Amino acid sequence: MFNDSKYTTWYYNIVNFAINKCRIRHKRSHINYQYYEAHHIIPKSLGGTNEKSNIVLLTPKEHYICHLLLIKMLDDRDSILKMMYAINITINTNYKNSTSKLYATIRQAVANELSARMKGVPKSKASVDAMVKTKTANGTLNHSEETKEKMRMSHRTRPPQSTETKEKRSVTMSGRTQTLEHRIALSAVRKGRTAWNKGLTLQDPAMINCVGRLVSNETRDKLSKSLKGKPKSDDHLRQMSENAKLQWAERKRITTL
Repeated sequence: MFNDSKYTTWYYNIVNFAINKCRIRHKRSHINYQYYEAHHIIPKSLGGTNEKSNIVLLTPKEHYICHLLLIKMLDDRDSILKMMYAINITINTNYKNSTSKLYATIRQAVANELSARMKGVPKSKASVDAMVKTKTANGTLNHSEETKEKMRMSHRTRPPQSTETKEKRSVTMSGRTQTLEHRIALSAVRKGRTAWNKGLTLQDPAMINCVGRLVSNETRDKLSKSLKGKPKSDDHLRQMSENAKLQWAERKRITTL
């Protein structure tokens, strides 16, 4: 179970030293009272039992060191994580005055391991509902108007994406189709929203960042094929006509300046 390392040797040196001392837990009123903590030589999470042969009385310092050594004595990731949990609980309950560096190291190690384990694992509906409830309670789900405006400006003025990023997105999104339910949900969410470029002119920084980007012939062909044969509603045609007139008037105004 344990690896053949110096940490295992140190661990059993401490355990054997405590066993040879034949320690006894006396009452506080006893003249020979000394505070000890019961420690499972083979941790219960690794298959250890509550038998007397598997329990040793350690001083708080010895107990603390043994839990640190157990992390180094294992090679299996599941077992290491269990020992990280154990030392984390030990610090939070009995050794709150441990060094900040050690505390941060252990907590960060536990967080990294949990993150690696949960990566790619889909969240259950109950988990999602709990997250939404928490964010709603602390006010992080619904952003303030000031925050929304900062987010809008950040998106408008960000630099164009690199060719490599565009290719990655193209590969990821290629072949994806949205279900009818998804389209209806998107339509309901976007309904009543104000367009991000409403009221802006071509001289505004946000528009300057967008206007003038060259579209490759390949992209034009893809757009042409995707739109070819699709009927347009009367409202769509009227809106296209109005937009074209506005764009032409704006360009004409700029050229005459």
